[in-house]
Amino acid sequence: MLPLMKEYKNVCDSENKLLIVSEGFEARALEWLKSLKDTVTFEKVIICKYEPARRSRYSEILMLVKKHTKKEPICLSYNRFEPTVFEGTLREELVDADIYTDIYIDITVMSKLLIMIVINELKKYQNNLHFIYSEPVKWGPSKEQYERAMKERKNGSAICLSSIGVGDIVRTPALSSVVMQKNPAVLIAGLSFNEQIVNILVNDISPEKIFLINQGCQRDGWREEAIEEIHRGILDEYSYQSDVISKFLLADYDKVFEYLVKVYKRYWLTNRIIISPTGYKVHAIAFALIKICCPDIHVEYPTPDSYLFDGYSSDEVQCVYELSFSDFEKSLKEIYKSYELGG
Repeated sequence: MLPLMKEYKNVCDSENKLLIVSEGFEARALEWLKSLKDTVTFEKVIICKYEPARRSRYSEILMLVKKHTKKEPICLSYNRFEPTVFEGTLREELVDADIYTDIYIDITVMSKLLIMIVINELKKYQNNLHFIYSEPVKWGPSKEQYERAMKERKNGSAICLSSIGVGDIVRTPALSSVVMQKNPAVLIAGLSFNEQIVNILVNDISPEKIFLINQGCQRDGWREEAIEEIHRGILDEYSYQSDVISKFLLADYDKVFEYLVKVYKRYWLTNRIIISPTGYKVHAIAFALIKICCPDIHVEYPTPDSYLFDGYSSDEVQCVYELSFSDFEKSLKEIYKSYELGG
């Protein structure tokens, strides 16, 4: 069974820890780092810095991590539109990952593709892997912003209320696959308030089947219906398929993984399986796990042109989550066996 996400309590007291974080424009990017006690020290810190440059809290994050690391933090450039170089650079930095008894990854403001790259590069890691995520009290847009945008919507225009446009579909060597390339594609992707993200995937891939994961939200139930409504065109296009859309709460990464397994087992012998982690960041963990367990899966990621910085999420944090795997490589093997992914 997969470990469950729990409310974060404290950092383990092991001597040799590695921290991987990324910069970001949201204030909650600092929440977990600010909560660390003065006694918490990491042997090494890797900061992923986004390129092209955008609004950033890099200087604040750098100042915070310097309080908790023995060595000068290492900054790695992550080009959102050309992530292949980063993938190779990170691999070199993690070549001796097993010297660390614990690795912490704060995914709060990481790109979802970046999350997948980091996890994939740690698939041989034999010690304890921890994921940290700070959930905001409120997400943008507000219900009023959504309703106004829908009223002003013109025929054929897209609703982009979390990010704007799509620069390109990107992929990396380690997350790619040419298996079943000539077969009809099955696409599994997450939904958001930027409908262009899934639109460009569908237009580029022309999948035979499509499976969409909506963002379940207990506190603001209107969001679920709103996200579904702005994707009405795609849902209607695949209306002949009865099981197009499913819904999972933020912390239910384990249920997302089980869903991915179900779809994979149904189609892996007849179709090319393409996944895109375009929903919740936490769900990107499930996408990474299925990709590692099933290397024949291909990953495509449409990168937004830009983000709506104001109101993207609240500064206040609802909960800080932690997800921990002991002996990550062994855990992956147990997951593979438990879910019978060997065919």
